[in-house]
Amino acid sequence: MPNTNNHMPNYYSQLLQNDPRAAIGRIFTENQKQILEIGKAAQSQHKQLADAFKASIPQIDALEQHQKFANNFIHQFTNRNKGFSDSIRHLADGLKLRIQEDKASLQILEIGKAAQSQHKQLADAFKASIPQIDALEQHQKFANNFIHQFTNRNKGFSDLIRHLADGLKLRIQEDKESLQKLANIGWYIDSDMPFDFPEKFARAIEDGDEQHVVEVLKEYFRDQLDVIEQKLVSAYPNRKNIFEDAFNAHRDEKFTLSVPVLLTQADGMWHDAFQANLFMSRDRRKTVGTVLTDKDQTSFEALYIEPLFLSSLPLWQSQHERDVSFNELNRHQILHGEVIDYGTEQNSLKIIAFLNYLLWILNHTD
Repeated sequence: MPNTNNHMPNYYSQLLQNDPRAAIGRIFTENQKQILEIGKAAQSQHKQLADAFKASIPQIDALEQHQKFANNFIHQFTNRNKGFSDSIRHLADGLKLRIQEDKASLQILEIGKAAQSQHKQLADAFKASIPQIDALEQHQKFANNFIHQFTNRNKGFSDLIRHLADGLKLRIQEDKESLQKLANIGWYIDSDMPFDFPEKFARAIEDGDEQHVVEVLKEYFRDQLDVIEQKLVSAYPNRKNIFEDAFNAHRDEKFTLSVPVLLTQADGMWHDAFQANLFMSRDRRKTVGTVLTDKDQTSFEALYIEPLFLSSLPLWQSQHERDVSFNELNRHQILHGEVIDYGTEQNSLKIIAFLNYLLWILNHTD
């Protein structure tokens, strides 16, 4: 038999063409079978529902009886116990109040327990601190005893300190004079030199051995040439090319170039720091005075800066301060072309020593 679900249009159309009466009969027969099957299924479900309803009738009757009993009980209970709900409400209110009171009591109890615990901790801490308190008292007694003995046995200590201070002042004054003597011949010490060098140099100058001092200083600054150049370049990177050209000119023994160029950088370094002219006495003394105001006058810094206060140093002597025999290194004469014999290694090393000295001062100003 053909599958009418998949081929119904083709099957019935062909059958209708060949035998119309047979096609109609076939369609009627198939529909009748389907209707009978649906009817049987509906009849079966109806029977199941009827059976279930018959089985539930006793239960429905029982439920109705229970409902009647419950309604009757509720009616009787309500009539006989009209005041019961009021009693229950009063009991509930009283219970709530008691619960609140109990909660408050519990809180008070907890607070009491906490206070008792803290009291115990404080008591334990105090007991533990008793040995420490005793130890502190013993230390205090020892310290008082020591101070008393020290005071009695060292009554002369203040006199010793005073003598040391007087000695230090004298040494500072001697060092100032030593630095001035070196500056008077155009040399400035390096802060890295041994502390007693200025005094030794000054004594040698006093003894007429100035040339020996000059040779020692020339040798020292020859050895420090690269170090000083690097310090200047690091401190003034914007002047790097100028410093490098000037130091290279010095190494190439072109001192007529190195001396004036390095002199101009001393002007520039001071101007960068103070916007003032280093080689004008009034400007220099004013700016140096400002720097020294914030320094301890007995400190090495104040001692080292002192030569800049001297107005008669050869490097910045004015025309009316120089006599006809003057032949020291002088900034005005060189930069204004008044002298032409300045191009020596010694003069170039003097300017390098001065720049190194100036850099130290500028690094120690606030």
